Amino acid sequence: MLRRTFLSLLLAAPAVAELRAPKSRLPALFRAYPSLAEHVPWLSLGGLPTPVVELPELGRELGFASLAIKRDDLAGVDYGGSKLRKLEFLLGDAESRHAREIVASGGVASNQTLATALFARRRGLGVRLHLLPERPSPAARSHILAQARLGAEQRLVGSEAESNRKATKLAGAYVIPTGGSSTVGNLGFVEAGFELARQISEGRASAPSVVYLPLGTGGSAVGLRLGFDASKVAARVVAVRTASPRYGTKPQLASAYRGLARYLEERAPGFPSRSKLDGIDVREGFVGKGYAEPTAGGRRARERLARAAKLELDLTYSAKAFAALLADAPRLVGERVLFWLTFDARPVPLPDGPGTPVPKALAGYLRG
Repeated sequence: MLRRTFLSLLLAAPAVAELRAPKSRLPALFRAYPSLAEHVPWLSLGGLPTPVVELPELGRELGFASLAIKRDDLAGVDYGGSKLRKLEFLLGDAESRHAREIVASGGVASNQTLATALFARRRGLGVRLHLLPERPSPAARSHILAQARLGAEQRLVGSEAESNRKATKLAGAYVIPTGGSSTVGNLGFVEAGFELARQISEGRASAPSVVYLPLGTGGSAVGLRLGFDASKVAARVVAVRTASPRYGTKPQLASAYRGLARYLEERAPGFPSRSKLDGIDVREGFVGKGYAEPTAGGRRARERLARAAKLELDLTYSAKAFAALLADAPRLVGERVLFWLTFDARPVPLPDGPGTPVPKALAGYLRG
């Protein structure tokens, strides 16, 4: 059930952009390349870095040298998950451009749009959401109601192209694409790579040989790969497809990697990257019937991790990724495996009051 909190607490963050944080929270990426702090807008949304925890018993059962979980389910003081990583750079960029409103797109049960509605409101920004159809579900219902309570204007759109056409007509709006996967948004996972490298160097995490995470629009995998390359973390990235194969194709991932590397090299000359994308394995075979459609393997994976560590996976992304890890266990014997837990199971903190009305086009998702 969605949890309520006071509006005053929800809006506790200052309205004026604070695009630089105290040194104690300066991103590891900026510490390694100080010139980026002068040229890359960023703001702290709290709750980072996230810890790495070991699961020795389950790791032994699977035959791994070690099994660890990167706990992005704890990102944000009270909510956020891995979406918060991208939003620290996206909202920082929006405020640096004096945007008055954020426009974000995603499925009707998108965690990205929900997190955007929460954190943009906390920054005093208007929020307009362009939502793509998907199968009605309890998650879709709760997301739509939460986004309404947060004051977001919601519109059902037929395609991303329609969303883009509508967004270009909105003066003063800052557009966040599906999944937050843009060059600016992907910086959040470059920082994640540097964050893990710092934890390894400080003895707070062991160095993995392979990292598993979900593949949606692909920005997280690309950012993490570049972050590992630049911070010298020698781990393969296995990105488990959880969405349509039109996302995260090899050409798309390679183009996103080159664009991200170019962005950083322009602002920090000499920033290291590969000449071509390598080191991301796209794992197929776990989408099932499609995006947001649960699978039997995902359900089993969710139950196994809940028994082993009392951690919760969502059936759209993280459960499918963990199912792939379990299926791949025979070929991972002796490896140091890290699973990047992107899902935040905490209830969304909401203000009192009705918020904005839910449009008729979305009413069908509220039944049942």
